[in-house]
Amino acid sequence: LFAAQVARTPDATALVFGSERLSYAELDTRATTLARALLGRGAGPERVVAVALPRSADLVVALLAVLKTGAAYLPLDRNHPAERVELMLTDARPHLVVAEDGFGDRLVRPGDTGPEPVWPSISPDHPAYVIFTSGSTGRPKAVAGTQLALANRLHWGRGIAEGTRLAKSALTFIDGSTELLGGLVAGDPVVLADDATATDPHALAELVRTSGAQVLTVVPSLLDTFAEDTEADAFASVTTWITSGEPLSPALAEKVARRWPSAKLVNLYGCSEVAGDSLAQECGPVAIGRPVANTRAYVLDAGLRPVPPGVRGELYLAGAGLARGYLGRPALTA
Repeated sequence: LFAAQVARTPDATALVFGSERLSYAELDTRATTLARALLGRGAGPERVVAVALPRSADLVVALLAVLKTGAAYLPLDRNHPAERVELMLTDARPHLVVAEDGFGDRLVRPGDTGPEPVWPSISPDHPAYVIFTSGSTGRPKAVAGTQLALANRLHWGRGIAEGTRLAKSALTFIDGSTELLGGLVAGDPVVLADDATATDPHALAELVRTSGAQVLTVVPSLLDTFAEDTEADAFASVTTWITSGEPLSPALAEKVARRWPSAKLVNLYGCSEVAGDSLAQECGPVAIGRPVANTRAYVLDAGLRPVPPGVRGELYLAGAGLARGYLGRPALTA
C-alpha cells in the first residue's frame, strides 16, 4: 500500500516532524536503505525486528524498513520500566533491534545500510507486527498480527477521513500504528508529535494550530479534556475526530458536536488481536458500530449460539483482521 502511494504521489509531503519535511519518495528511499541493512543482517519473514527509537522521522523510517523486509516490527518504549522491556525482549526474541545504541550484537542504527539484497517474497499470512497487551489480566501477551490484517485495516481506514493527520499515539499500542501508517497509505501528510508533545494536551493543541491538522485520533477521556480545558479556537482545523480505546458516552459526543459543530466524530472499537479496529460508527447516535471491511461480528451465548436482538452475549470477531495468535503461546491462542 505504501509503495503504491509512493508511485502515485512521489513528490507530495508524506511526513512532517518539527522542521523536517519528507516527501513520499524521500521517505521511501530512506526506508529502503535501512531495509537493505536489516536484510543483510538476517531480517525477513517469520522474524521479529524490534524498534526502540524516540518519536522522530527515524522511527517512521524504521517501521517502514522492517515492513519492507517482511519481518514483524516490535515497538519498544525505552521509557517503560526495564522489567517490561526485558519481558518483551524475552518473549518476542527479536533477531535485531533498530536503536541509537545498546542491545549488543543485535543493534542496527537508523543510518545503517547494506548491499543490494534479494528482496523476499511476503505472504499475507506472515506476521507484520508484534504488540504486547497491557497485562491487566496477567502476564502481557505478544500479539502477532498478520500482513493481511494490517493491510486490511489500513486500506479500509483510507475512507474514514482525509486531510493532514496528526500522529500522537504510542506505537506500543496498535492504534499508534494505524494512526501513523493510515495517513501514509492514504496519501495524506502525517504530522508526527514528539515524545513531549504527545503527552501534553496544551502542546498538542498548539501543534494542531501550527500544522493545520485535520484528523486527530484520541481516547474519549482526552477528547473530554480538549473540549473542557482548551481555548475557544483550539482544534478549529480538525474536521474528523476519531475515538477508540475507551467507551464513548452520548454526553461526550453531544459536547463535541456543540464545541466543533462542523467536525464529524467517528467511534472505533477493537483490540490488538484484530489489527486495532473491527467496528466503526460515525456519530450521531453513539453505538459500538458495524464491522469494518472484510470483518464479521457475532454476539453469542455461553454455548456459542447467536442471541436474539436485545439479549446480552459475548462479542466474537472474525475475518481478515484476526491476528495469527499469541507469539510463543499456542495453548492460549487455541
